Amino acid sequence: SRQTAKGILQTIRDMIDRIRERFANRKLSQEQRDFLRQMQEGERLWAEALGEASRIANKNAAQTDGGTRFSIKKAADGSQYVEVDTDILEGVEERDIPRILSSIIRNKFRGRIQANGQSFLIDRDTGREWRRSKTAQGLYSAKHSAWRDKIRAFNHADELLETSRDYIGEAPRHARHDDFVEFARGKVDYRIGENGYTADVIVGINRNGSAKLYDLVHIEEKNIMEASYTASGLSTDQRDRGDASIETSITDSKADVNENLPKRFSLKKPVEETRNLIAVHNLTDTKLREALKLGGLPVPSIAVVKAAEGHSDYGDISIVFGKDSIDPQANKANHIYGADAWTPTAPQVHYEADPQAEARISERLNGLSARVDNLFRSDLSRASYDLDDLLNRQGGEEGAIKHVLDNYGLKAAFLEEQGQHIEAATVQKEVSKGFSPERAEKYQAILGILGTTDAEEISHLPLKELREQHGAALEQVFPGMTKTAMRMSNILRQVQAYINDKDAAPAYETVTDEAATRRAVDAALDRPAYERWVRELFAGLEGKRGIYNGREFLTPSGKRRSFDQLHYAYTLENLVKVMSREGAHIVSTDEMTGVQALEHKYPDKRPLPGRCARMEFEYIRHGTTSLIGFFDVATGRMEMPYLNSTSTEKDFVEAVKALAETP
Repeated sequence: SRQTAKGILQTIRDMIDRIRERFANRKLSQEQRDFLRQMQEGERLWAEALGEASRIANKNAAQTDGGTRFSIKKAADGSQYVEVDTDILEGVEERDIPRILSSIIRNKFRGRIQANGQSFLIDRDTGREWRRSKTAQGLYSAKHSAWRDKIRAFNHADELLETSRDYIGEAPRHARHDDFVEFARGKVDYRIGENGYTADVIVGINRNGSAKLYDLVHIEEKNIMEASYTASGLSTDQRDRGDASIETSITDSKADVNENLPKRFSLKKPVEETRNLIAVHNLTDTKLREALKLGGLPVPSIAVVKAAEGHSDYGDISIVFGKDSIDPQANKANHIYGADAWTPTAPQVHYEADPQAEARISERLNGLSARVDNLFRSDLSRASYDLDDLLNRQGGEEGAIKHVLDNYGLKAAFLEEQGQHIEAATVQKEVSKGFSPERAEKYQAILGILGTTDAEEISHLPLKELREQHGAALEQVFPGMTKTAMRMSNILRQVQAYINDKDAAPAYETVTDEAATRRAVDAALDRPAYERWVRELFAGLEGKRGIYNGREFLTPSGKRRSFDQLHYAYTLENLVKVMSREGAHIVSTDEMTGVQALEHKYPDKRPLPGRCARMEFEYIRHGTTSLIGFFDVATGRMEMPYLNSTSTEKDFVEAVKALAETP
């Protein structure tokens, strides 16, 4: 069993430790060195075998009941999130967190994992960035509980990737020492107990196109409520609306999760209505102003709805199109789908901050940072940190301004300029003794098993005898307690601390009441004047906007290309050009080698009344052949299959040439 295998591995490790202790500071003979090397090699091989078995077991456990992944759930708003239901930090000291993450990587994420239809690597670089990147260190200082929840979420990194969405491409923001040439940033939601979060998941892309999970950043609290379902499989809000036509609800199965990924189109039922239809595209007033400034809408997606149902529910502003804009007979480029379709969308617009505006904002806010209360300084620094990133995440200057309006550091800075200093409110809080009532019950149970309440006596108990005499009972209280000597020692130290502190008088400390302080800021704030101040401060932040032209971010000599070198000017013509480029003929290729060319020795016998058809089982060999096939990604059709007796580099070049010459 796995438990027995783990016990054997621990025995090997204990033996190696005893050998090292016994021969410490002593010169080993060649025979002793060889024996120690063999033991270490045995440990490595055993650990690898156990890790692979654990990885398979974890995968099977996460995909039971026909592929169900119970940690991926549907929220009340229809979005997906990951429920982190295991606490990898229980009973773990902070100094041991790197070891815990390494164990997860070694046992659960060994090799490449499949998520969201793509292959990802999760390795020790991921674990290092996850816990101590620059943004992780900021989170550690600003909100330690959110940092610990981020660490807990690492155990579900594959499911975070599975549910991630809305990816955009990003260039590296500084010279890199690794092999990443591009990054992809997506959104993901997760919940741990009552704490819900939304965050950006960062994936690094190296020179050969391989993807690696890099980090989880910009973590913000979010209220996540799980969707409730009736016995019919409909969510309660669908049932109340009478959506009886919905055939299936979104479940937790991997198959259903993958159905949420972009598809070329879906046609679930035939289009029966051909009259009294409206072709409409909806957008916001901001998007309309941008379109007018740009000179047009680049390839808008057009919804076809029934005239009787109206079109006011689809957005603030509706643009109605003529029949010729959607009729396939009027233009073969027009396509009609019977349901929502994934069609070409406008490319992501990239932004570069104006250097002078950036310097002006930083200088002004840095001066105010020394005057505001310490509680607001971290928020205020985020308002001026990496303004290029702020523009790109929020979609330009207007989005950036709307985003920073809710920054309490900025609000406090505005009040400071108006002569109103907001002091942080404080409250008296009982200092935690380091254990919850539930944990205290476990400690009491351990004391009952040990038969003593003397902390000093517990410190001298031999761990090996404890494991032999009381291992089963201790495992009932703390599953996994006796797996390693380190874990046993750690929990016994906690029991000793419990003995010393359980009867101590409660102590109190003065802590900052963040909620009360923010209420005080909002009460003192003149909102219209504050918005004018923010808009004046951030005016002109957007220096350039452009459309990524597909060039490499680095020159052959390793220097970063400028914004202008990497982007087309933001014009309607360039938008259409980039979207039209999506129409390039994209094919996927694969090969089948050693295909047998077989011929039946005798022809098949046709079916007769009362007798089915018969096929000859003997066949004649005509050697083997190799097939190089090209599949059209859009249609799945095989194009220009290449057959030859060999399958070499030369054959592949010839096959590609033949494909390129095809009209």
